Amino acid sequence: MRFRKYTKVFHVVSFVCSAFCIIGAIALLFCSVSESGRIGEGGMISVPLMILSLLFLALSIVFGSAVNGASLRESRALRRKYELLEEQLRYQVEYDEVLDILNRRTITEYLRLNMTEDDVYSVVIVDIDGFKSINENYGHSFADSVLQYLVAVFKSISDEVGWKLARYGGDEFLFVMPGACLTRDSEEIGRIMDAIRSPIPLGYETLTITASIGVSNSDGVTLAEQHITNAECAMYEAKCLGKNGIVVYGDEMKERAREEIRIKEKLQAAFENDGFFMVYQPQIDARTKEVSGFEALVRMKEPGIYPGQFIPVAERSGWIWRIGRITTELAIKQLSEWKNGGKTLHPVSINFSSNQLNDHGYVDFLASLLEKYGVPAELVEIEITEGMFLEKSALADGLFKRFKELGIRILMDDFGTGYSSLGYLTYIPVDVIKLDKSLVDAYLVDGKDSFIKNIITLMHDLGKEMIIEGVEEKWQFERLREFGADTIQGYYFSKPIPAADAVDFRVKEG
Repeated sequence: MRFRKYTKVFHVVSFVCSAFCIIGAIALLFCSVSESGRIGEGGMISVPLMILSLLFLALSIVFGSAVNGASLRESRALRRKYELLEEQLRYQVEYDEVLDILNRRTITEYLRLNMTEDDVYSVVIVDIDGFKSINENYGHSFADSVLQYLVAVFKSISDEVGWKLARYGGDEFLFVMPGACLTRDSEEIGRIMDAIRSPIPLGYETLTITASIGVSNSDGVTLAEQHITNAECAMYEAKCLGKNGIVVYGDEMKERAREEIRIKEKLQAAFENDGFFMVYQPQIDARTKEVSGFEALVRMKEPGIYPGQFIPVAERSGWIWRIGRITTELAIKQLSEWKNGGKTLHPVSINFSSNQLNDHGYVDFLASLLEKYGVPAELVEIEITEGMFLEKSALADGLFKRFKELGIRILMDDFGTGYSSLGYLTYIPVDVIKLDKSLVDAYLVDGKDSFIKNIITLMHDLGKEMIIEGVEEKWQFERLREFGADTIQGYYFSKPIPAADAVDFRVKEG
């Protein structure tokens, strides 16, 4: 760079020197020579001029060589600097800076460009179970250290056997294994699982983690990029099956994937065309056998699609908040119609999914509906699954508080399906506990039914009401009433029924 300012000087000097050379040559050519062979006066002038021209020419050559050499060295240094910058930019585009392995974009491009339908290979996605809690309990820096430790082990294995390794997401890794066709019991999967399950040293302590793994094998038909999607589907299947396991994508999963696409299309149409309606399952006072409330349950108008099909799809697709708002308005609107029709009113409970926590405007939406339809808050109850109470997140705690401020009662749904300790019941802001049908089926039998009785007694001691779900037989109802159950819900009294039938429902004697 510092020689660049001399470039113009070099050009001027070269011009002057060239001019002198030309003048000297002309003078020498045309100078007069005497008959005796001596140079005349013209020659005496041209010789010094020619010598001076040659001197300037030599200086210009030396000076030019110096400038050109410096410029060349500067150009090489500049080119190297650009090459280094280009390498850095390419690294940032292709690699994950924290873990120093390929990123999602690069591994996807690698598969697309290098793997044909005729190649044999496996795509494996590994997702660390419960990594969010590691972040929250130990901090992001520590969590990154855990990932770096794992990557060091993964890289060692990959380099040894020729796999491609990439970071697919925050705590997700993707392997491409050329020449492999994996099963759950393959040695390759075993090596990955062993690496994950090995205790990670943390000073004087160790951390043990697990992972959910999805596998997709090449089949001569499926495009390479689709195998990533397939492996991801298999990984989520492993999560749903309880985590810490392996699922290989197969024909059954392909069929489920096609079915999910179909249901998504039906859901989208339902959102756009008023495609939902509500049914109501009566809740019966165990002592009086009178209706004490209803649970509102959503259905699709599209024939042949049931809640067990479309609710999970809505959860996975991020649409459950839309269904949550639709069901809330339908239920409150129905209460308003019953009220305006002079009907006897009972509280209606509305289900609230943990995935609706991200719907930050839900409570305001609920409050606006109560005002719009003139429905008292005490007629609306919100059913929340047990897991949301156990998470104890600031978001959930804030939601519970706002429900309470609005005058909404909170019910815990599916009690007994997700936790082993009852201590948390002393501090959670819940009014009613709903005992899950699975516990009724498992423990309301001779020799075990004291467990159910003890739970009911404990809940009463804590000042909470008990609704027993899934009651299908008369003897179950009679025994639960004997144990002091407050409310019974189940097919023994009624299945979920249309609003017109629910409002006038009465228990049939017999």
